[in-house]
Amino acid sequence: MAGVEGGAGRMTDLNRIEARINRALARIEAALDAVADGGAAAGDDLSAVAREQAREIAALRERLERLQEERRRDAEDVSAILADLKPLLES
Repeated sequence: MAGVEGGAGRMTDLNRIEARINRALARIEAALDAVADGGAAAGDDLSAVAREQAREIAALRERLERLQEERRRDAEDVSAILADLKPLLES
């Protein structure tokens, strides 16, 4: 049962990361709107926001890649276990 719980936890992590990426993109879009409405002064704000968001998005992508790799390894482990169990179940 622990494997199932771990998998569910990873899906929750993936969902959280996706939500954070969506929020980061929404903030970038809001900053772009501010530039369009406010002119040059808002451009400085946009640069700062864009840099911050780019760092956050890069960190989230790295975390997502690690979670995807863990999920791939878990799937390979499950396949290997099932392959080992198949002869026992068939006999």
